Amino acid sequence: MKKIKILHTKESCSAYGADEQIRVLCNYLKDDYDIYRASPLGECIKNSKGIYKDFYEVSFVSSFDVGSIFKLSKIMKKEKFDIVHGHSSRSDWITFLAWILSGYYKTKLMTTIHAENDVVIKKVKVSLKTKIALGLRPWIVKKFFSKVTTVSKAIKDIMISELGFSNRQVIHTINGNDLNRIQNINKNFNLREELAIVQKYIVITSGRVRKPLGESKGYLDFINAIEILSKKRDDIYFIALGGGEDFDNLQLFVNEKGFNNFTLLGHKDNPLDYIVQADIFTLLSHQNVEGMPRALMESMGLGMPCIGSDVGGINEIILDGENGFIVDEKSPEQVANKIEELIEDAVIRERFSKNAKKLIFDTYSNDNMAQAYKKVYQEVLVC
Repeated sequence: MKKIKILHTKESCSAYGADEQIRVLCNYLKDDYDIYRASPLGECIKNSKGIYKDFYEVSFVSSFDVGSIFKLSKIMKKEKFDIVHGHSSRSDWITFLAWILSGYYKTKLMTTIHAENDVVIKKVKVSLKTKIALGLRPWIVKKFFSKVTTVSKAIKDIMISELGFSNRQVIHTINGNDLNRIQNINKNFNLREELAIVQKYIVITSGRVRKPLGESKGYLDFINAIEILSKKRDDIYFIALGGGEDFDNLQLFVNEKGFNNFTLLGHKDNPLDYIVQADIFTLLSHQNVEGMPRALMESMGLGMPCIGSDVGGINEIILDGENGFIVDEKSPEQVANKIEELIEDAVIRERFSKNAKKLIFDTYSNDNMAQAYKKVYQEVLVC
């Protein structure tokens, strides 16, 4: 029986966030579908051997990138995909124009919204051309895309209440986690030994360091919380994992602070080996950048007591007081207080650890995610 052909499009190819989710999803679906990807070349290819039937290098430089539009239209006309699944506003816009140009309209279009800033124009600083594309996108998606999936209920609510989508067209699907990866941690790695840590407790955060200074992932809030706690106690060591375009500037900023209890480790291919050896994990993202953060879900799957900011889908997996703590956005004082509360109460840490791990293993598995998308794809094909 001929397999359904699905092309995934995105203007980035990193080892983070949505790009990693695409790779993982496609890996789970490759036996049931013929999976293709169109993206620029990048880190996302590194662990993708055997996943894609073909990988098309398409630059997606801008929403009006004529070269990408024509190149993608030729690919779509030749391959006659059953579904083209976009993963960002830019790739959706180019996919739509390429679809029109291809003349092959049996291909069904769908998209996944990975973060709030991909749909709420007024909260995003972009060029006029991009604003035009973003402004037209809701109308185009409503009229020409069969389904929209969102990685959090919060984004689905925005699509319906602010952008006028119907509940039938928008489907909330979970982000999954590789439970085997979570369970198979390198037990020979010793973080304390590697960094010569003498403090009793370790608090860790993780996220891509975008300009300016990783602010969108709450790095400055994390640093401010470190300053608050360092004035009161000397038994906590702080670590940040994650690389990005502003990592060097963040390193200079941290060096100027003169910390002796904080290390920026940059990008690691095995972040869970580091996170699992901490006592507390924090994710202090700011509004509009989060959908359903993978780093947080994986940390909860490891049984980490977690502290997260009240933005995006974070409060959909951290249930405040049950499996972690929720703090207000941009509130380093609250973060410092909650870190102390967790350090001082081993019973709470144990309860959070147990409940967090149960939630991830029961609900947010890659298999559950794959099954959800199989159902969506079937609905798309009959639209």
